[in-house]
Amino acid sequence: MGHIKKIYDSVHRFIHVDEVESLLINTAPFQRLHYIHQLDVMKVALGEKKFDGELTP
Repeated sequence: MGHIKKIYDSVHRFIHVDEVESLLINTAPFQRLHYIHQLDVMKVALGEKKFDGELTP
């Protein structure tokens, strides 16, 4: 059995990944996902202000 690594996520808390999953996570295509923002639509709608949960400007 391979080494289990724990990764902290603010939503899911600790995520346990094995060696194969860790190797996949460390690839360049997977790491590019780090820079995708799910709320980019809100940045366009509200400008560069941080989205604070309210939809009114």
